[in-house]
Amino acid sequence: MHNVYLSLGSNIGNLEENIDTALSLISSTGHISIIVKSELIKTKPVDYLDQPDFLNMMLLAETLYTPHELLKVIKQIEKTMGREDNILKGPRIIDIDIILYDDVVLNSEQLTIPHSQMRKRKFILDLLSQINPGLLDPLTFKSIKELKDLCSL
Repeated sequence: MHNVYLSLGSNIGNLEENIDTALSLISSTGHISIIVKSELIKTKPVDYLDQPDFLNMMLLAETLYTPHELLKVIKQIEKTMGREDNILKGPRIIDIDIILYDDVVLNSEQLTIPHSQMRKRKFILDLLSQINPGLLDPLTFKSIKELKDLCSL
C-alpha cells in the first residue's frame, strides 16, 4: 500500500455536498482507503481571482494505484462530478490534486509529485500539518512547519 495526500476543493454549487460526493467516489474505487481527513476550510482563490471562495480539505489515503493510475482515477471522478475546465485555474465543482505520494519525486508531462504548488500555498501546508505535522517534503527535506514559515500565500 502507498500513502497519498490528496487535496480537495470546490467553489461551485453546494460546496460541502461536492466534497462529500468526491469523498464517496474516492472510497468507492475499491483501491483507495481514506485514513485521515482534515477539517474543511474556506480559502480565497489564487491565480485567477475573479471567482468565489473555495472550500478545501486534505486527506491521507492508502492506495494500490501507481501515481499515474491514481491521476486517471481522480480525473475520472472530477469528470463524473461535472467538472469543466473552461477557464484555467477558474471556478470548479471539484478539484482533486495529488499533493504527495509516499516519498516519490516525479516530474512527467502529466504529473508532478510533490505537487508543484505545494510549497507556495499556505492553506495546503496548513491542511497537511493538521494530518501529519512531522511530514517532510521529499524534494527539499524540509518539514511542513518549515515550509509554512517560508510561505507567503
